[in-house]
Amino acid sequence: MAYIVIEKGAERGRAIPVPDGEVLLFGRSPHCHVMIEDHLASRAHFVVEHQREGHLLIDQQSRNGTFLNGEPIACAKLRNGDQIDVGNTTFTYSEEDDASPDAGPIGKELGGYRIEKRIGRGGMSTVYRGVQVALARAVAIKVLSPARAGRPGAIERFHEEGRASVELIHPHIVEVFSFGEAQGLYYLALEYMRFGSLQDHLARLKKLPLKDVLPLVIDICTALEFIEQKRMVHRDIKPANILLTDRGLAKLGDLGAAMLMDSPDETSRLVGTPHFMSPEQADLKPVDCRSDVYGLGCTIYQAIGGVIPFEGSSVEEIIQNQRQGVLPPLSEINHEIPERLNALVSRMISRAPEDRPANATEVREELEACLHEEAGAKPARTTEGFVLPNTREIPIRKILELPPLPPGLRVLVVDDQRVSVLAAERACKVLGCVTHSAKSGPEALELLDSEQFDFVLTDRVMPGMSGDVLAINVKARFPELPVIMLTSLGAEMLESGEHPECVSLVLSKPVTKNRLNSAFKLVRAGLIDPEDD
Repeated sequence: MAYIVIEKGAERGRAIPVPDGEVLLFGRSPHCHVMIEDHLASRAHFVVEHQREGHLLIDQQSRNGTFLNGEPIACAKLRNGDQIDVGNTTFTYSEEDDASPDAGPIGKELGGYRIEKRIGRGGMSTVYRGVQVALARAVAIKVLSPARAGRPGAIERFHEEGRASVELIHPHIVEVFSFGEAQGLYYLALEYMRFGSLQDHLARLKKLPLKDVLPLVIDICTALEFIEQKRMVHRDIKPANILLTDRGLAKLGDLGAAMLMDSPDETSRLVGTPHFMSPEQADLKPVDCRSDVYGLGCTIYQAIGGVIPFEGSSVEEIIQNQRQGVLPPLSEINHEIPERLNALVSRMISRAPEDRPANATEVREELEACLHEEAGAKPARTTEGFVLPNTREIPIRKILELPPLPPGLRVLVVDDQRVSVLAAERACKVLGCVTHSAKSGPEALELLDSEQFDFVLTDRVMPGMSGDVLAINVKARFPELPVIMLTSLGAEMLESGEHPECVSLVLSKPVTKNRLNSAFKLVRAGLIDPEDD
């Protein structure tokens, strides 16, 4: 059996089985098989559909798109280890029988480091727990995704993190031990941070007490002060890049986006994470240390307030809100915030760089003053309250059980190919449905005027009237009547990424009774049309 493993998101580490012959729907709606707790996801975002040849990934007219290995897709065949990105959530498709994320180089030795277990995945690479054989030392091993390695400049940018770390050795920066290439894989061996990231803990707790957050941020300030002395900018300050030690200290990680200040070549491409990216960075303007101050301000806002400063349903909307939106003061989100800290965070997230603190030193001094005002002294470091994320086991999430189909559902099958009509009618009959058929869109509309149906099952590419146009007409005349579209991978419109309107669910040919049963159940359970996002 295949699995979809959640790599990044509210339920990181969980695995969802994809039963043979079924259609599994992912989206923000509670009526989906798998609910994605991500505001950037559509109510019905994508389908993983099992066919004889394997599994297909089909975007469901989602607002922000479904990305396979970094590329937007309408429909594509899944391969073991593929990465699926939806908003801020990342999945991996795994064909391993035990659903463990141990596909790939598990057990291999790369440059003296033995890989033991996968512990995370990002947009460019997968991170494994391993051991340095010569020293018996636990390490984290970041391996560049083979799908990304072939892209121009990808290997160079990946190793840039290793080269930058050689110049940036500091007690509050994650240490990189070595980097290189072995057995066709490009890797970085890093310090193993067993207590995970600040983001891991925020995903569980939503927000943390002031006394826990400020010492961590002060640690990161000292790292940024050191980076500033090297005339460099990190460019991706966020909770996911703040790693915690077993002594309650914080270290700054992921230097892959770091650059020298005023480097013109590096401002030619968008780098960073939209929610934490400064306005000048989003506009591809020159950046300096004040851009990192902005990202750190957003991090404090989320860690203490429990919300990300600027939200949006798309990357463009997030950036637009950063430019023009009105941000509530942190003290309105959390009434326990002292005024001095509230004023500091507001300055850090100012749109104009000149309105922010000049550097990390100024931020650190203000944060230390806030701590002394609140507690009289800097609190002792502990790891109390920090719980390791579950990386040892990946429990199987129970799939939503939908009620059985009632007998006698009436289905209108629309397809100009008689063989396809017979296949759909045969599958419907096994499910206890009553079918009528039409060879074209106009014929289907005539039947709909004289008969009542529970579903319309239509092809997409048909002479005279396409399935897209038919669906629009059905929605206009019968708003409550769901349309399920059957199409093929070879359809030109699907391959070009055009999405049908007014369609509840998109499936691929050929149809089977199991997939049709699953699709009918999903729609009857109250699936909300994607256009209602």
